[in-house]
Amino acid sequence: KTLSLVIIAIVCPLAGQNIADSYKKRVSMLEKAEAMITFFRDEINFRALPINELIYSLSQKETFKQLVFIKECSELLSLECDFPQAWSNALEGYKNTAFLKKKDVELLKSFGENFGVTDSAGQLSNCNIYLDLLKVNYNEALKEKERYSALSTVIGFLAGLGILIVFILEK
Repeated sequence: KTLSLVIIAIVCPLAGQNIADSYKKRVSMLEKAEAMITFFRDEINFRALPINELIYSLSQKETFKQLVFIKECSELLSLECDFPQAWSNALEGYKNTAFLKKKDVELLKSFGENFGVTDSAGQLSNCNIYLDLLKVNYNEALKEKERYSALSTVIGFLAGLGILIVFILEK
């Protein structure tokens, strides 16, 4: 019984910390997604590389390793898959993550559907539109992190402490 109490006293704060970390990771992932679209915009503006080369170049950068779907997309493109399908398939696995919300993934999927289907000016405009849309999600994620991150840790600690006190008082 004592071992159970110790485990509960440890698990509850860890669960709260895990929830707090998920808020931080969403912010980080959205920052990387903004940087990715900025990279696309800059590369289109200055180098006008084909999409396959853009994705491959992006997948090789250490900065974007956290966005695993980029590497998956690059691998699918090397298998002769067309870009919108490769992008969508690579993002499909992110629908149910604790880090990105469904609307974040859907926004990124939508970007991929519209990317590369127009001339350079249209693609630049597309990048700017999606950067603005991502900023909205990023600001929301930042507010959630500020509001709930510390609270989750405290609630986890208090839950563990409360359960511990209840079991101690029962003795």
